[in-house]
Amino acid sequence: MAGILVIWAVVVITQNEELVTKAIAVFLILLGYFGITQVDVFSKRTPQSTLVEEPKVKYVNSGLDDTELVRLHKLLIEILQTEKPYLNPELTLQNLASTINIPVHHLSQVINEKEQKNFYDLINEWRIQEFLREVKNEKNKNYTLIAIAYDCGFNSKASFNRNFKKYTGKTPTEYLTDAQ
Repeated sequence: MAGILVIWAVVVITQNEELVTKAIAVFLILLGYFGITQVDVFSKRTPQSTLVEEPKVKYVNSGLDDTELVRLHKLLIEILQTEKPYLNPELTLQNLASTINIPVHHLSQVINEKEQKNFYDLINEWRIQEFLREVKNEKNKNYTLIAIAYDCGFNSKASFNRNFKKYTGKTPTEYLTDAQ
């Protein structure tokens, strides 16, 4: 604003075209410099002082109330304990939802809200727990760790090792060595 006022003052007082042109050039150079040095002008971030973050309600339009969530969660845990669908390496959210006989989006909501994790994390956690039970079983002493992992629903060594370390903080070998 002050720059424009200075230019107008030069125009009105001096009426010298060369001086006006130089004043405009200096004004544009300064305007460009200060514009570029303002980082938030070119970023998509909202400045923190004006950021008002509202909590996200993920399932605001869901048809499930708390009572139904609890009921479905208990049903999910019961199915996981009795039928052990996680032993199937091809298990999907859709397969599990049809086993429980509920819509996929309801099952996803139950897992997200009651377990505080996604479908794959939940299933892999159950597979790791099953692996830890099976590796202690005397009848499995002659099997390799990866063979037991495959029997627990993992379909690759990399997936097993990654998830095992994620849940226990150790590799399978480290974990079993420490357990002895």
